[in-house]
Amino acid sequence: MKLFGREIQGFAQWIVFLLCVLLIASGLCGVQWAIATSMHGGMGPPGAIIVIFGIIELIAMLISSIGIVALLIMWPVSIVYDRFSKPAKDTTLKLFDDKKDPTAANDSDPME
Repeated sequence: MKLFGREIQGFAQWIVFLLCVLLIASGLCGVQWAIATSMHGGMGPPGAIIVIFGIIELIAMLISSIGIVALLIMWPVSIVYDRFSKPAKDTTLKLFDDKKDPTAANDSDPME
């Protein structure tokens, strides 16, 4: 069974992970807002827990947003850097190997 996301690697994998964190944290933040507005200010001890989780979610949203923007900037820069940073190889193309060059003079003719 092939699972989604197993074939992506590198920058794309990190972007997908950070997007999932951002979406989950945003959804939980909305749920907490709904809970907080339904309590009408009388939050008590559960309110302290809700506030702590809300701060954690806001931090997760901030970090994942910054990470997504940073990765979207770093990805093309990385591609350009990899493209131009590698030393040029000897890219002389040869039609035939040196050992089996058919244009080389053959001293022994098999037809003789």
